[in-house]
Amino acid sequence: MRGKTAIKKRVAELEAIFENLDADKMKIVRPMLTRMAHLEVYMTNLEATIEKDGFVEKYENGGGQSGTKESTASRSYSTVVKNYNALARTVLSLLPETEQQEASDGLDEFLHGMSG
Repeated sequence: MRGKTAIKKRVAELEAIFENLDADKMKIVRPMLTRMAHLEVYMTNLEATIEKDGFVEKYENGGGQSGTKESTASRSYSTVVKNYNALARTVLSLLPETEQQEASDGLDEFLHGMSG
């Protein structure tokens, strides 16, 4: 998933989940859905980088010290996933209870699709 077209498409998919939300709540939710779509693109891009470069990277500081450390992409990915999950929980909590499980299942399905 890359680029503005993918983001617009994903925002439309997410908005469809929340189509029955009242207009006032939707004013709050819409920017969150856009942010979620962006985070999904970031996760996909970071996954590709980690897949290519791995979770570990070599480092050398100026004092002759060198070794390996967790990669920058891996740290960024962890942060993005945490932020995405927190945002998803917040957004899902705004749905009526009867629709929360169905929407949650749809997000779970999406996330599993990203990793496979």
